Amino acid sequence: MSFKISKNPFDFNKESDVLQAFRFIPVKTLSENNFTFPIDKHIVCLIKDTFTK
Repeated sequence: MSFKISKNPFDFNKESDVLQAFRFIPVKTLSENNFTFPIDKHIVCLIKDTFTK
């Protein structure tokens, strides 16, 4: 299995059947504003609390 990891949002092949992209965001720049869903925003807080001490 292989997949592309990007640093840019919405960086997927628009001609593909699968419109999904994985993106790497460093913990230091990670923000709740990068996410839409409340559970994802909560997880960002947990990640930052765990890895930025």
